[in-house]
Amino acid sequence: MDQIHAEPHEERCGARNRAGKPCRRWPVEGRSRCRLHGGCATGPRTPEGLERLRRAMTIHGRFSKEAVAERKRISALVRAARATLAAELLLEMR
Repeated sequence: MDQIHAEPHEERCGARNRAGKPCRRWPVEGRSRCRLHGGCATGPRTPEGLERLRRAMTIHGRFSKEAVAERKRISALVRAARATLAAELLLEMR
């Protein structure tokens, strides 16, 4: 059974049910979600669990350090190639 809250303006769980409507249950004390939507969850605590979470949250790797460095390297090469081509074209026009 849900706790009885004295504050009528207190927020409800906020999660969405299958019909797309907001959950009407009260959140767990000190949390923003009810017990059915993860309000009692503490999250990973061990180094192994934290690492597993980090790996699981990498969906596509587009913003990983390696991918960002690769894109910067490619952009620098393209800029250099464009500068070289522009210089070549200017020399040919003279």
